[in-house]
Amino acid sequence: MTQLTQQKRWLTIAEAATVAGRTERTLRNWVRDGVLKPAVRGFFDRDAVLDAAKRMTTRRGRPTATASRVVEAAPGTWIKATACGTHAAALESGLVALTCKRCRIEPAHEPSTTQTNEGAQS
Repeated sequence: MTQLTQQKRWLTIAEAATVAGRTERTLRNWVRDGVLKPAVRGFFDRDAVLDAAKRMTTRRGRPTATASRVVEAAPGTWIKATACGTHAAALESGLVALTCKRCRIEPAHEPSTTQTNEGAQS
């Protein structure tokens, strides 16, 4: 961080990105999402940028990856589907045609049924 950036109160988006330690694109997303508001068109308050960076670093409850699920795609063909947090409900309801970049569908072996048989005998 330059001495000028540390002292300035009103920052351009490039300077604000440097202060926050993020990219300009990230700051534009924060503005779009309402996390950060420009003080004046094209300029950001240094304290507001630091507060937004702190909030975004400590936020909780974001969607995370879910556990995988092995399902039969066709007779004798098994796949392992892992949905991202957004598509977890779709996977739980039985849909496996996930198209998100974060979702994964991989070939798998037939799941073992020994656990279900043991549970039925008890």
